[in-house]
Amino acid sequence: MSEYLVYFDGSIGPSNPDVNAAYGFTVHKDGILLHEEAGKLPYGPLYSNNSSEFYAFSKGVEHVLPLIVKGDRFFARGDSQLVVNVMRKKWAAKDEKIYYPCYILANNVLKEVYKRGVPVSIDWVPRSKNSKADELSKYNRK
Repeated sequence: MSEYLVYFDGSIGPSNPDVNAAYGFTVHKDGILLHEEAGKLPYGPLYSNNSSEFYAFSKGVEHVLPLIVKGDRFFARGDSQLVVNVMRKKWAAKDEKIYYPCYILANNVLKEVYKRGVPVSIDWVPRSKNSKADELSKYNRK
């Protein structure tokens, strides 16, 4: 069986909150880079940096979803303590926060991974270990 790893990151600019939000992620299978992606969040109300982080997580998991089967393992790594701790259910998401709609997207797609019986590990990494996703998230923000 295979191991899938997603590195994710989001960015916002020139201020927080703003409508100019973007995401980036990479997908690795058994240590080999399969895919990288950068994009803007769909136009909407103000976004926060946390919104773009949750959105990046959701897009990365969404990309892996068609690939994984029972017996595989799934890992996600990002430099947002909020996203990591909320997605691990250590902290609660707050529905009055700007990021909440993006959290719902992330939570829904993660539920699909769990439904397939795939073990999930979500971990915080320092920005220096998340440099490619960070670079991707800033590339497409303009």
